[in-house]
Amino acid sequence: MLQFFDIVEELTATFSQLNLNERSFQDIDPRHALAFTSSLFHEGMPSLSSGIRASHPFNVLPRILEQSHHDKDTSNNHFTSTFLHAPPPFTNNPSPLPDDIIYHLLQFVQTPDPLESLHSVVIFSHVCAQWRAVAVHAPLLWTYVQLAWSPKQINHSAVVGSFLERSRDLPLSIHLIIDLMVEPYIQQWSLTLLPHAHRFRELVMGDNSGVLEHAAMRLISPLEMTHLSHFHFSIFEEGVCTFMMHPQPRKALPQLESNITIPNLPFSCLDWTVCNFHVTSLSLKYLEVTPSELLPILVLAQTTLTHLEYYAVAQDEDISFPPITLSQLTSLHIGYTLAQSAYALVDRLVAPNLSSVLVHDFGRCPETKTPTALRDDARETRPDWLQSKDACDLLMALCSFTQITNLTMRGVTCFLSVFEDVMLPLQYLFQGLKSLVLVHCDSLLMHALFDFTLDAALEDLEGLSELVITSDDDALVLNFLRLRAARGLPKLKLFSVNPRIAILRHFYRGFSADLHVNGQICHQPRKYTLGYPNPREAYPRR
Repeated sequence: MLQFFDIVEELTATFSQLNLNERSFQDIDPRHALAFTSSLFHEGMPSLSSGIRASHPFNVLPRILEQSHHDKDTSNNHFTSTFLHAPPPFTNNPSPLPDDIIYHLLQFVQTPDPLESLHSVVIFSHVCAQWRAVAVHAPLLWTYVQLAWSPKQINHSAVVGSFLERSRDLPLSIHLIIDLMVEPYIQQWSLTLLPHAHRFRELVMGDNSGVLEHAAMRLISPLEMTHLSHFHFSIFEEGVCTFMMHPQPRKALPQLESNITIPNLPFSCLDWTVCNFHVTSLSLKYLEVTPSELLPILVLAQTTLTHLEYYAVAQDEDISFPPITLSQLTSLHIGYTLAQSAYALVDRLVAPNLSSVLVHDFGRCPETKTPTALRDDARETRPDWLQSKDACDLLMALCSFTQITNLTMRGVTCFLSVFEDVMLPLQYLFQGLKSLVLVHCDSLLMHALFDFTLDAALEDLEGLSELVITSDDDALVLNFLRLRAARGLPKLKLFSVNPRIAILRHFYRGFSADLHVNGQICHQPRKYTLGYPNPREAYPRR
């Protein structure tokens, strides 16, 4: 009985905090956890006109105690079936939501359901007349348009037409999913999109089959997208091609030399984009585009390109191409499985303003979206495998970029190179760095960083403030931090390590302001107080 009284007291405290009334319980879902109490309030609660506060929970406590006295011997549960019956039918209709609240609710469902080709906002606009009126008269809800062949084999071109009309003059985000089922409808889709092409800001195209790239280009080629700023083309489970461009189309193309021509690429979206837009960002990942095919594309975008991401899959035997100057390039991401393919491109680039470089062996250190066939654990081991992974020549080619301040290396190895050969290019790369990331790299790089810190001038070391290391040699990492402190270098603003080294994180607290493990802050700067002469940091609770 005492245990039951404790439960009643908890219910009393809960109801007094909620300040529930008769109308509140009428709006509770019958399946809700509080639905069993609504019947008690509906049956035993005095009316609002009787002068007794209907929301006071003590009005029903005598009935609860009396009912518990009769049921305590018939069941082991504290709440019997008498308390769990369904409430009576609702007598009052819930008040309608304000239009502004409905509008914010519809904004959360602006993107389509991944399992359906219809827009989610279409489904919610059929809830009632009020919701439909709010949705139809809100142009921003109709600016995300997806054209695809639904699993039910329904062509939604007419629905897309209503989307384009309801969006009025707002910028559009168009997503096109191309597969074998939509090829007969390419012309119909193109006619639907043609009057609104000038409003396209983002165009995302996905090819399910990998063989219908010509059909996709036949769809978008007639469209005059004069304000397009983002173009993304992907072949599912294979490669990705992403462009960022200026809104205005290109007026005059640079003249290529007589012996240089744009090749007939397997992905014609490349030459179509650079010939019609000012490309500012170009990303090619896991596509069968060789450096010989990419270099003429870079010539057409050499005055506007600021970011280049190229993950090389194919390798050229011989490249006869002059150096290319990319005057606006500030960020370069190079990925490879064979280091020679990345070296062939980097060796022909001249980028005087390049400040951020990423070198990534995605075969040895794969991403989540890296195709399985390109990973080292899924490829056959060749006799020259160690030689093909050696990135010493690639590091040497990067030395020509003297303005690098952010350097990231993932999976980079130099298996067959001696320490002296690797130390030479790294001395130039480590000078003046502000951020350095070494993830799953050869231990030779960490030893080179230690020797560089030991011998280099202080002005070449003071800029380093962010360091990320995933090395298993905890003694070497700790000695490196002690060496920085011995040379009078400032603390690192950010120091990130792998979980194995994080076990010894109490040794690193004097060398870094923030210690990160897997992206989480384990230590923050001390907060000194005047109340204690020797303040100590409180250890976190286990």
